[in-house]
Amino acid sequence: MKNLTLDTHAPLTVGAHLSSAANPRAVLVRLDARSMSKAKGTRAHDFRLGNKIPKYVDRSRSHLNSTLIPLRPLFQIRDENARLRERAGRQRAMKSNAAVVSAALIAFGTEAAKLFETLPPETQDAAFLALAQAIAARLDTALESLVVHRDETALHAHFILRGYTETGLALSDTMKAGTTSELQDIAAEVMARFHPGIERGHRKRDRLAAGAAYSDTLHRSVRQLHQDLPAEIEARQIEVRELQAEKAELVASNEAEIAHLAKLQARVDLFEREEKRLRAYEARLAKREEETARQRSEAEKMTRLARERLEAAERMHVAFETARAGLESVVGEIDAGTMRVNENGKIILNNHAPLHAMPKTLLDGLMPSMIRLVRLIDETDKQAAGLDRMMSRVKEFLGRDDLTQDARRDAEDLWRDWGPQ
Repeated sequence: MKNLTLDTHAPLTVGAHLSSAANPRAVLVRLDARSMSKAKGTRAHDFRLGNKIPKYVDRSRSHLNSTLIPLRPLFQIRDENARLRERAGRQRAMKSNAAVVSAALIAFGTEAAKLFETLPPETQDAAFLALAQAIAARLDTALESLVVHRDETALHAHFILRGYTETGLALSDTMKAGTTSELQDIAAEVMARFHPGIERGHRKRDRLAAGAAYSDTLHRSVRQLHQDLPAEIEARQIEVRELQAEKAELVASNEAEIAHLAKLQARVDLFEREEKRLRAYEARLAKREEETARQRSEAEKMTRLARERLEAAERMHVAFETARAGLESVVGEIDAGTMRVNENGKIILNNHAPLHAMPKTLLDGLMPSMIRLVRLIDETDKQAAGLDRMMSRVKEFLGRDDLTQDARRDAEDLWRDWGPQ
């Protein structure tokens, strides 16, 4: 962005009387574009941040400064500029050194400064605010900050404008012929409302026509606008040295920022690699959890089957015990296992005497039950053999290493209750 310099050396109207000298009763306004890096230095100067306060600042008076509008974070202004450009249809991205803001100065000629200092601080602040708002409105941009400095030789104010208009144009593109003169008119008009003695500066072309040297018509810096000092040459040399020192500090600061950015980029790269690795781990873990869930489902199914078989065996055992208890008094030989049923369905006993000794009526009544009981015992023996085979499978089931804790506990209970003692 080009340097936006508002010529404050022109009168409100062009009259017949021309002067080659600058108007000492004039208000001065100056705008300069600032990239992100330069804007940080401007912020530090305007708000007296850090420990590198210029020597010409009287720190004992810094408490008299007024912060009328604090500055929001610069990256927010930069992002807003990008959105305005995008809304305006700009396709190309902003350059890294593009102007983010415009830094503006409001100062006075020597006589105007004396007149303005007669106003109360509250009125001074109101005048600065009104002028900054008027310029921001004329340029169709946002007023981002405004501070008043009373801790330097001359009273002045700094304000910062967003670098792009509401329509997405850079401020430099809006500064057409006559715009700077119009802004100077606004400055004089606003300040005259607060003190009628403050005027517009002589126009540059009028001063040149009156015989002024061109170099004398150029705008002056903040420190050059201070009241004339006895040793002006020496003061300017000091200023040059301070500027050189400030430049060296800025260079060192930029180098430090570059190194810091390199470290941050390295951390970003590391985080990206870690994120990629974590995504791979997550995919692997999800697959493992899916397999574990499948195995758990299978183990639960096997456990359920084993439990059902055990319950069936328990029911059969209860039935057997109940039947044996009812027949124990008349089938003592059954306990010894000597009573069997042959292939023809007849009962075979080792000792037939007790059976023959029983009354026929009782024997006839007990015989059907005894036959059924013996057959039940025979069937139970076969089922017991099946139970042994089932417990062998439970033993094999316990040998697996993929069982859940509940499945293993249930299987161990089975083995403890029905396994070999």
